[in-house]
Parts: sequence; C-alpha cells; structure tokens
Amino acid sequence: MGTGATDMEPFLASAGVRMADCDSGRAVVLQPPVPELENHVGVRHASALHAAGYAAGQALVEAAVAELEEDVELRLQGSEIAYKAMGLGELETVAEPAGGGWEGELEQLRAGSSVELTCTAATTNAEGKAVAELTLTWLAAPAG
Repeated sequence: MGTGATDMEPFLASAGVRMADCDSGRAVVLQPPVPELENHVGVRHASALHAAGYAAGQALVEAAVAELEEDVELRLQGSEIAYKAMGLGELETVAEPAGGGWEGELEQLRAGSSVELTCTAATTNAEGKAVAELTLTWLAAPAG
C-alpha cells in the first residue's frame, strides 16, 4: 500500500490536488484555481472539492495505518459532503480523525479485527472561510 503523501492517484493530480503536509493526525492538501475545474458560473466544481477532501482523507488514513507493522487493506465505506460557500482561489483542505483520534481502533486493528476509521476533511478559502466539509468512513482490515 502506498502513502497518500507520495502516491497521488492520477485523477487527484489532474484535479490540481497537491499534498502539503501529512502525518497520522492531520493531512493537508492544496488546490489552486484551475480554469478546467470551474463550473458554468466560474467557481470550483463540486467534484473538485470532493476530490480534495478525498485526497486528504485517504492520505490521513494511510499514514495512520502505515505506523502499524501489519499489512492493512483499506476500502472507502462512504462519504458525505456539505457545501458551505463558493470555492474561489486557492483552497486548503485539512483532514483529521473524527472523534479526537483512532488509538482504540488502531489497537483493535493490531489485534486482528477490522475497524472503521472516520475522518473529517474541511476545505477553506484563503480568508479561512468554510467552503466544504467532507466526512469519510474507511474500513481497515488485516490483509489476507
């Protein structure tokens, strides 16, 4: 399994998503203004906002399970997005574990149980205004 910080999926790269920072507690991606990502009224297309949140969440979860010695399979179980404002200019998306952390879930994973890891990915504009909030739930299971 790759890490989100180094193995950006081709679609995410085409959506202008760049990894800025990533560890097991926080992942940050940036998305510059790109005319091809704008919708018919000149603002960031909803799919581009979702892509940035997905990239940040994926990187966060991959970083968290990379700290385990066990091989882990990840599968996205679901996502929900709330659009708050128009996405204009460079956007920053920060993903963090939901509920304050995944220590208990990672212990269960180490013990051989499958767990759900939920994170939130908040996208803001240059002024810090909320643009979108994405909640992602990943199934993490021991490989094999």
